[in-house]
Amino acid sequence: MEKNKEDLGIKLGSDEMVYWKNLIEAKKMDVKMTEENLKFYKFIVKYAEQEYQKAEKEFNKK
Repeated sequence: MEKNKEDLGIKLGSDEMVYWKNLIEAKKMDVKMTEENLKFYKFIVKYAEQEYQKAEKEFNKK
């Protein structure tokens, strides 16, 4: 039986390489989600500050 030795362009790494590559990809996703969450929280703070200023103006009118 003859083995096919055609290079398919697929290179397998060591278990350690696979571990670190998976960790890197997972942390990239974590960073992206954290950045999106930060935008959301900044929006909440900005909105809350605007609402607080409105309430403060209304309170000071009395």
